[in-house]
Amino acid sequence: MKIGVLIKQVPDTEVPVHVRSDGSGIEESCVSWAINPYDEYAIEEALRLKEKLGGEVVVITAGPVRADDALRKAMAMGADRAIRIDVEANVLDAALTARLLAAVSVPESFDILFAGKMAVDDEQAAVPAGVAERLRWPHVSPVEEFSIDDEGRTVRLTRPTAGSTKQRIESTLPILIACEKGLNEPRFVSLPGMMKAKRKPLDVRPGAELSDEMVASFRPTRFEAPPERDPCRMIAGEPAEAAAELVRMLRDEDLL
Repeated sequence: MKIGVLIKQVPDTEVPVHVRSDGSGIEESCVSWAINPYDEYAIEEALRLKEKLGGEVVVITAGPVRADDALRKAMAMGADRAIRIDVEANVLDAALTARLLAAVSVPESFDILFAGKMAVDDEQAAVPAGVAERLRWPHVSPVEEFSIDDEGRTVRLTRPTAGSTKQRIESTLPILIACEKGLNEPRFVSLPGMMKAKRKPLDVRPGAELSDEMVASFRPTRFEAPPERDPCRMIAGEPAEAAAELVRMLRDEDLL
């Protein structure tokens, strides 16, 4: 079975992000980069599928040279090889990213594609659906349970819906699955895995050769940090007194 995983390198969520003084973007010199957290669930599920049915796991991303680190980590987890579409991050939007990822996926002839449900930097959740649309594949998101029959022909999926209910879906391959937190527990990267990843193939393909139109549909014009929140105010006193004071504050002060 040939399994593809679409990943993205994003700023580490545990590191503070600062906007440049001119508002042109984030200050990358103080940013550490990581695999998008939801994409780690996609990598893990792809590896488990390979362990069950055999085959090959290929990770794909679109981005600058620094994105090689994310691909190497995915290969250290167990992916067999990687493809990076060489393009500067500031020219990408969801539509162009989907177009490039789909262009690489077609000749690979994947049986199944995994991706994270969204990237935590922009939270658009648009790329997996865009790739599936260009491939003319079914697409399910967000998936919190996944299983496949022993023949590798039919998948059964569970996704959350409104009202705390669940939707259960059965589909044949090929299919693109966007993974939700809790689908699995991503494995840790071992030292032997890191050493092996250095010897695994990482193919770089120029983005301009994959798409006739390398212009994003939109581009941010300015970045601004969110305004700081007002400090928390504690209300002292017995419960009845505190409740009365809270009502007064809501009525007389501009708190909302």
